[in-house]
Amino acid sequence: MLLIQHARKLCLVILGLISISQCVLFAQSLTFTQVTDVPSAPISLQSQAVAWGDYNNDGWEDLFISMGVSVPQFNHLYQNNGNGTFSQVTSGSIVTDFYQSKGCSWGDFNNDGYLDLFVASLLSTRQLYQNNGDGTFIKITSGAAVMDSGVTVGASWVDYDNDSYLDLDVSHAVGPNFLYKGDGTGSGFVRITGQPIVEDVTFTIGSAWADFDNDGDRDVFVPNGTSLGGDSINFFYVNNGDGTFTRDALNIFASDKTVDANGGSWVDYDNDGDLDLYVTGGNPPRVNQLYRNEGPLNNYTFSKIMNENIVTDTCQFCASHWGDLDNDGDLDLFVPNAGEPKYRNRLYVNNGDGTFTSLDSTSLLFEPRYIGSAMADYDNDGDLDIFLSSRLNNNEVSFLHRNDTQNNNNWIKIHCEGTQSNQAALGAKVRLKANINGTDIWQMREISGQSGLLGQSSLIAHFGLGDAVIIDSLRIEWPSGIADVETNIDVNQFVTALEGQGIITGISGQLVSVPQNITLYQNYPNPFNPSTSITYVLPTSSTVTLKVYNLLGQEVKTLVDEHQSAGTKSVVWNGRDNSGCLASSGIYIYTLQAGNAVQSQKMLLVR
Repeated sequence: MLLIQHARKLCLVILGLISISQCVLFAQSLTFTQVTDVPSAPISLQSQAVAWGDYNNDGWEDLFISMGVSVPQFNHLYQNNGNGTFSQVTSGSIVTDFYQSKGCSWGDFNNDGYLDLFVASLLSTRQLYQNNGDGTFIKITSGAAVMDSGVTVGASWVDYDNDSYLDLDVSHAVGPNFLYKGDGTGSGFVRITGQPIVEDVTFTIGSAWADFDNDGDRDVFVPNGTSLGGDSINFFYVNNGDGTFTRDALNIFASDKTVDANGGSWVDYDNDGDLDLYVTGGNPPRVNQLYRNEGPLNNYTFSKIMNENIVTDTCQFCASHWGDLDNDGDLDLFVPNAGEPKYRNRLYVNNGDGTFTSLDSTSLLFEPRYIGSAMADYDNDGDLDIFLSSRLNNNEVSFLHRNDTQNNNNWIKIHCEGTQSNQAALGAKVRLKANINGTDIWQMREISGQSGLLGQSSLIAHFGLGDAVIIDSLRIEWPSGIADVETNIDVNQFVTALEGQGIITGISGQLVSVPQNITLYQNYPNPFNPSTSITYVLPTSSTVTLKVYNLLGQEVKTLVDEHQSAGTKSVVWNGRDNSGCLASSGIYIYTLQAGNAVQSQKMLLVR
């Protein structure tokens, strides 16, 4: 269990600033410092992918960097000492194996509470390292996940079938990709066959998984580069919820031939509750693309953003990473340059109105030819830092850039641990509402096994809160379907949330108090199609019924009718009535009765 790190920033409120002037102020004061006094932080050689993860569970983010392009090299693992420095791990196969390594991803495949690591390779050999829980790793040498051959580049853990065991997606640069279903043992991965998702021929160096339609399962965007010849079409596979996928060839980003895509990252950049997609282009003068999710009222279709600087600036881009770098309540974008030195890295500050300001001066922008990068708050001071790995040449050095921005904005970090879902909480959605600059704003993060090409940012959900002094609501939607809800949470703290219990540790280290009355929350999403989640809280064990009615008062569906223990509960309505038929579009009432207490809410189904 993570220990809580006390806030190192004062909880201050900035008053009297309108949102536009505040955005300009933050853009001008965003400051990064290149760290040069950390032992082994600069790494020459041919560093590639970057993955942040707290592998020893001490509350401090550790760093893995894969190595080798033209020749095999040793990978690097750095243990965070908790005082701003790192110690290089020098023993064990995780750092002594000699390969041309590429993408890497942390995930707890056996649900023992310790992060394991998978590393793709340009050679036929992939590596899977199981965490022993004592700071050491054992190399898994049997099973399809490590024995199948192929030139693999990207890798990502994902629980695509919501069975609580992590599955493994491996990108194949010269043919169909690999997808392995996990069973909780390192050697028990089963290669999925007979589906388009693993049979379509691609030139893929990194896939992007996310629940774009809020139906509770993970879908996947598969970018294609130019090695297939000319402009290639990207692939997009929608999860059917039964272990199979349907290729959506009509989606705008799956039919857009102007991208020459290298990678993709999912993000709710506009804070509207659904995930948008940012796609990085390949060889210059390619540009990147941003596709806005239009949400449930438009069947989760996407529109292409055409005029913003984040889609008009040219370069050779591979990675893209989103994070609230100035802690103002919206997500900013960092895009490293993977091409010629005449180009530069790009850092875009989100203005909160759908536009971005491109920064021109920070240490992040003038380091040439970086292919891998990732964000994490390595020093636990409440803001996100960035590590960059060098591109190809031996004279290009990797660096850690510390975020030293001083704007007094508030924040929270939430470490999620699954109990019925996978332990690392991959796929969980964390949503919170806070009043920032006089406006109630919902934000959302989805915990992911990869964040842009060749980079895994922190598995800890970080939120900037601007001038908010309290978090009104926190909702965690777990892959199991459970949803935990908390209210009135203090800012500027690092907390742990346990599935089914909510926040179990805060600054005081005390359990969150049990509510005294039943609470029935608004369903989410709302409006919805095809399904929605309803969460409620019971102060004591009770006989509970939860039913859905139409506006005529006729019962449509009984969701719960049983005796339940105290605590937070969640149930999903799939939009069908008691006979299994689809309910029609319209307003419905759902009513919770626990003992003598009754509460009701309205919801809107849109077909």
